[in-house]
This record gives sequence, structure tokens and C-alpha cells, in this order.
Amino acid sequence: IECDQIKQFLTICIDSMKSDATRATLKDPTSGRPVSKMMEMQKCVWDDLNISDESGGLAVSKIADNFPDDIALLSLKDEFAKTVDATYLQCLQDRRPQVLETKKEMKRTTVLEFLDACSVMFDTTEVRERLTEKIKETGKMPDPVVSEVLDEVMELLGFEREHGQGSFQKFGASKQFQKDQE
Repeated sequence: IECDQIKQFLTICIDSMKSDATRATLKDPTSGRPVSKMMEMQKCVWDDLNISDESGGLAVSKIADNFPDDIALLSLKDEFAKTVDATYLQCLQDRRPQVLETKKEMKRTTVLEFLDACSVMFDTTEVRERLTEKIKETGKMPDPVVSEVLDEVMELLGFEREHGQGSFQKFGASKQFQKDQE
């Protein structure tokens, strides 16, 4: 895959993810899990470029190895990654219910979304700064900040903090995930 094709893919994806049309699509819960929908959108871009998404994904993952001196491409890849994360978090914010769940148990899809969202949240600059500040302040592991972020994600997904934690624990104890590949 040529460098220009990778740049084209990244540019198209960044523009697409920042578009109002994508935001409207992702905002609709019937569109499915946001990560899956975003991957589907990326696959369409690779298809339009007549490149398999497997080959394209591999090329993007190897940018630093294959084009170590191409500062513009490395920067574009970084912008792409940040845009993916920002789009994902915006989608969750757009889908956030007005009223938090306090009765229903968490479904498998919500647990998966919780895990994805936590991963993205912990990688944001704002959360990293909070973690670093707590470590500087206490000299210990930033457990209170970790708990705050987990609670924030719980609410972002529409579950009241305490109820969400309890529901999550019940789901984990049910062993439903034991052989789950996702």
C-alpha cells in the first residue's frame, strides 16, 4: 500500500468522523455499538480505495515502521486516533439518557461498551492529567480518580453509579463472559 493511499484513507476518515452526518448516524442507538459502526465506516473507505480492510489496517499500524521520517503521515495517524476517540466519546455523550437506570440489570452489550469506554476515557489527556495530579498529590496509586472515571463512564452509559456497579458485579459473577471472545 502506497503512502498516498494511507494518507487518503486517514484524511477521508477524519473528515467523515467529524461530519454532522456521522454524528447523527452514531447518535441513533439503533445503529448498533459505536465502535462496530465506526469500523464499518472505515471498511467502506478502504473498499472505495480498492484495498482490503485487513491490508489497510496493517498498513496504518505499521506507519511508524514503514515511514519513520514522514512527520506529516505520523501526525495524520495521531490525528486519526484522537478523532476516533473523540467521535466515540461524543457518540456516547449524544446517546446518554436523560434519566439514569436504577432498576434494570446491565446487558452484555452495555458491559462491552463500558469496557471500551473506560479504555478510551483512561487514554484522554484530561483523565491522564487527573491521574498524574493525584499521584503527585498523594504519592500513591490514584484509586480515587480511577473510581471517579469508572463512575463517570457508568453514568455516560445511562446507569446510576451504585446500581451500575452492582449490576456490573452481578454480570461478572454470572460467568457469562467466560468463553466470550468479544
